[in-house]
Parts: sequence; C-alpha cells; structure tokens
Amino acid sequence: MERLTAQYFVDRIFSRRTDESAEICRFLNSLLEGLTQLKAYHQAKEADAADGQKLSAKVAPVAYPKYKINPLVEKPVFEILNHLLRATNSYRLSAAVRDYILEMLIRFIPSEKGVGWSHKMVFSEGVLERLLELAGTAGTTSLVNWRSRRSREQDATQSDTSGAGNSGLDQTRLSTTPNTRMTVAVLLAKLWDDMTSDKTRDAFTNGCSDFILDLFADHFLETKVEAASVIGTLFLGPHEVGSSVLSRPGIVEGLFLLTQCPNMLYQTVALDTILLVTHKKEQCLSLVSQAVPILRNLYKSENDGTKIRALVVSKSLSLRQSVKMKSVLEATNQFTFLYPSLKCIDFYQISTFMHTISVLL
Repeated sequence: MERLTAQYFVDRIFSRRTDESAEICRFLNSLLEGLTQLKAYHQAKEADAADGQKLSAKVAPVAYPKYKINPLVEKPVFEILNHLLRATNSYRLSAAVRDYILEMLIRFIPSEKGVGWSHKMVFSEGVLERLLELAGTAGTTSLVNWRSRRSREQDATQSDTSGAGNSGLDQTRLSTTPNTRMTVAVLLAKLWDDMTSDKTRDAFTNGCSDFILDLFADHFLETKVEAASVIGTLFLGPHEVGSSVLSRPGIVEGLFLLTQCPNMLYQTVALDTILLVTHKKEQCLSLVSQAVPILRNLYKSENDGTKIRALVVSKSLSLRQSVKMKSVLEATNQFTFLYPSLKCIDFYQISTFMHTISVLL
C-alpha cells in the first residue's frame, strides 16, 4: 500500500474480463480483512462472550471493548472503501462484480460487523446519490429498452463521440442481477441504522427525498419510473425513509399516475412499488381514497400481470384495514367474478407471504 495506491487496485475491477474483476474483488476483500483485523476482533469477542456466560453467575459482566481501527491503516482502508462506493454505479462493472462490491461494503462499513464509518461514508459527496441510482435501476430489470436519466444525459454530452468508452458491457443501463435490489436495500438499511442522531437521520432522509423529487420533476416518463423504483427499494430496506418520502406532496399522486400509463411494464413497476408500500400499515390509510377507483380500472387491463398485481394490492390494503376497506373488498370480489380463470391463484397467500418477507427484513 506504500507503493501502490488504493485507486490502482480499485481500477483493476473495471477489467473487460469478468473473471479478472471478480478475482480483484476477492483480493481487495482479503486485503481489507488483513488491514482491519475485523475477523480476528469478532472471533475474540465471541470467545469472550462465551466465557462470560460461564462466569456471569459469579461476577458482574464486563462489556467487551469497542472495535477501533489501527490509525496506521485507517487512511488506506478509507480510500479503498470510498473508491468502491463510488464504483457502485459505474457502467463498466458487470452485474456479478457489482453485487460482490455491495456485499463487501455491507461487511466492512456498518458498525454492526464493520469499522463503523457509515456517517463518514454516506455523507461524502455523491455517495448516497450513487446508491439511490443503483436502487432505482435494480428495480427496473423487467423493462426492455429502458434508460436511466444519467444514460440519457451522457448521450447528450457524447453525441459527437463515436464508440467512446466502449467496454463490451451495456452502456445504456447498469448491469444488475435479481439479487442486486435486495443487496443495495440491505446496505441502505444498515447505513440508516447507524444514523443515531436526529440530525443525521434528517440529513439522510432529505438526501433521499431530494433525489426522488428531482426524478419526479423530470419530464421524461422513464425517469418517473426510476423514482418509483427507488421508493420501492427504500421500503425493502430503510422503510422509515420510504415512509417519509411518501409523505412529501405529489409523491403518492405520481405513483398512481404511473399505474395509468399505457406502457404495461411501467404500470408493473408502479404497482410493485405500491405493493411494497402497503406492507406498512401506517401507509394504507393515505392510499385507500386514491387507490380504489384506480384499482377498479386496472382490473379491466388486458394484461394478466397487471390484473394480478392490482388484486394483490387490494388484498394487502384489506388485510391492514377493517370496515374502512369495504369498497376494496367489493372491488376484489368483482374481479374474481369477472376473471374466474385466475381463481386458481391464492392471492391471500401471495400477499401474506410478501408481508412476512417484509417483516423479516
């Protein structure tokens, strides 16, 4: 580390060969483990806890010393983690390598098992926005030919450059796997858990709100879909932040407008987001008055996937309300009467299963 900088090592993960990038990630993981000695610390802590249980009946328990990084390695560790964070939204990363980097960040940054630098990292310039951009893209994997706002902006600035920066990877959107959305949601949740003061929590929430409101303000419909996807990812992770964002003027209305979009895939993203929102009981009351007429219209959609999602949203709402949801239940019954071919699907089990998953998270 005295001769080669952290930037040198991190740049190697942008190799055109995925296997080389993955190998560099494994090397960086081993390097961080060696520098931080986190693994040895937690092993010693667990051993001390086991010994403490044997002695607890005889002497008062003593708290194990809090982890503290060696000042000699603090700078290189910070530089590596900072560069990895800034690489999360790079178009040059393959999907598998991106997931590996996110898992490394979960392992080394939060205070639960890592060095406890969540505050230092998340408020570095542009870091939160990079994670939120990835959170939005990871929730739109079903969309064909969809482009994020950043990719369109890059096209506008590089329109006169032919083939610049072509690495063989998709330059129109971030490459993700089916696990990416949940992984970035877990990272955001652990960063949020380390925001222990009202000031830092407000700053984190305001950063997320400003990012999402800025997306909704864009005149491109694709960007509004990206905003809906970010909200859904927040409800998979730090749902308190998602609830706060949803309470901002115009957010709920924007989600319901997307459900009426002619593009069926855009409808799907909006409905999936609303379904994630309805897993939190306190959000249901604010959605009911607007949801009922829109869900009735969605029941008539030509797309079976849209019909099913609309019904699952209705079921989720009805599970969290009582007599106030009579209109939703009536609409649900009307749906199953009009579409008997879909009766084989147990929507109650679907919604209950998804609610259980959200509680466990």
